Amino acid sequence: MKSTILNILTILVLLAAVALAIGLITIFVDPYSALNPLPPPTVPATIELPSVTPTLPPLPATWTPESSGTSFPTLRNSATPLPTNTTFVASTFTVTLTITG
Repeated sequence: MKSTILNILTILVLLAAVALAIGLITIFVDPYSALNPLPPPTVPATIELPSVTPTLPPLPATWTPESSGTSFPTLRNSATPLPTNTTFVASTFTVTLTITG
């Protein structure tokens, strides 16, 4: 008789543990669920501030340079050009060791 009461109590404790585990998993997955007695506060909406990037003023469609009447001298290259097909001859030498003695 005692063993049946203990077996029934064991089964009830195991069922309660499974129900508690399911409730904790549900709260962990969805903190805003109805099972949660202390839900987290709702997050306020974010404020979108205006952009601080300045806008450039519109440029005129055409632009003509103004002539001041003075002319600047132009620079010209007066050096003679180098020849393009030059040949290069590498000198070779050999070292000969002689033993005297």
